[in-house]
Amino acid sequence: MSATEAAAVDTSNDIENLFNRYMYLHNASEDEQIIPLWVKPGTPGIRARYTNSGQYTDYESVISYHQGRPRPGGKLILHYTTTPVIEVAAGGSTAKGG
Repeated sequence: MSATEAAAVDTSNDIENLFNRYMYLHNASEDEQIIPLWVKPGTPGIRARYTNSGQYTDYESVISYHQGRPRPGGKLILHYTTTPVIEVAAGGSTAKGG
């Protein structure tokens, strides 16, 4: 394996861990703790889709989605993350998941 391929694998593993941390916090209704996991303000080309609530395409809309979310007692949310699809661009400058 080349150094470039190894770096892509490391990047993919880092992204998978980040996504699993996100899902852990979401499942625990700790959405406020998700905010620091997102990209920095002003990052171009971000998007997030949350079920039927639509697609969010800028930092402010993504962050506002996670602020003030309800924390219903006794509600269990469990999203499985067993089949990630992570694509790391050549050179590791960008990545996307599906």
